[in-house]
Amino acid sequence: LALQVPGHGWKAATVDALRPSSLLLAPLALPAVLLMNVRALNRCLWPPIQRAINVGEALLDVEMRDWQTYVLDWGRQHARFAVNGEPVLQSPAPRGPLGFVLWMDNQYLVATPWGRLRFGRLTVAGEQWLDVDHLSIEPV
Repeated sequence: LALQVPGHGWKAATVDALRPSSLLLAPLALPAVLLMNVRALNRCLWPPIQRAINVGEALLDVEMRDWQTYVLDWGRQHARFAVNGEPVLQSPAPRGPLGFVLWMDNQYLVATPWGRLRFGRLTVAGEQWLDVDHLSIEPV
């Protein structure tokens, strides 16, 4: 969703579609999707929409086969992501409660700002697994 970040990869991200500014844009969603099929209009229209829905994304440059320590500090005012003690993303906290889901799969969905959808499954060459050594969820 962030123009300056590739649309694929291992990321930290936030989106707040419940902000008043994003709710005001909701009636314009269908015309905006149609207009964003024109590349020049896409580059003009998407940045203000990105700001209105408070998109924050950062690509994580880590080796997925090595142990990493991920921290998400979700406060009332901010969301901070860190990997191995290094900050990777800070953004205003999205509205609503935080839900936590942990999974891995080989499915994908591509949804472009100009309304194109693709989905499918990636071929998995070998055995895969997900190890979690410690998980702590603490209320604010």
